[in-house]
Amino acid sequence: MTLVATLKFSGKLPKGGYLPSECEDHFAIDEDSSKFAMADGATEASYSGIWARILVESFREFDSSLMIPGEVETQFDSWLGRCRATWIDWEGSLNKDGLPWFASEKLLSGSAATFIGVSFESLPSPASDQLSCKAVALGDSCLFIVRDNWLRECFPIDNASNFGPTPALVRTLSYPIGDNLQVFSSVAIDGERVYLTTDALGKWFLELCERGEEPWKLLDSVSTPPDFENLVEVHRANRSLRDDDTSLIAIEIKAET
Repeated sequence: MTLVATLKFSGKLPKGGYLPSECEDHFAIDEDSSKFAMADGATEASYSGIWARILVESFREFDSSLMIPGEVETQFDSWLGRCRATWIDWEGSLNKDGLPWFASEKLLSGSAATFIGVSFESLPSPASDQLSCKAVALGDSCLFIVRDNWLRECFPIDNASNFGPTPALVRTLSYPIGDNLQVFSSVAIDGERVYLTTDALGKWFLELCERGEEPWKLLDSVSTPPDFENLVEVHRANRSLRDDDTSLIAIEIKAET
């Protein structure tokens, strides 16, 4: 049996009252290489949606074989250098003469975003009924894996109280990453569901789990953009979901047909 990571849904919504184009979340999906990435541009940073988009679109270049402790740090630094070069090219194309002075000053501090990238790979026989699942993250964009109606894995945050106002960020300027880079490795089996979220939805997910509820059932009911918009609006209205840019990628592990 050959397993594949199959996209079930992907979508994002801006804060209430904002245009879709003003959403600073971005994600990228490459089903051919089974790579999925999500980034949440920092609200206080300049053009953070642009930086988030650069990060996720560049993740297909990330060597997933090196997503292990002791190897990933060097790989991440090299990959991040290429992302920063892309940012510098973009910034160079920006008409700064048309910016107000405060925007020009703010741009000197660069931009920032949280980031998570996930890669699935087939395992050699006799483990062909499993997929390796590797992830790298910096900040509070999250990965959840559900098996048989049980939340099996949370990464990199496993408790709703651990979400805070100042998550670790991937920056355009050469700030040291230090111990903020987190690495995850596991296996996925047939029938599992995998969810990638930005922080607002991730905190909502864990808070419901901690109350004994099963938020993955609500996410599994989402199959269209209107479904996602309705879910987000309902839970923003009852204040269980913070009003912030909100993104979801839902994946199913299943046998290839």
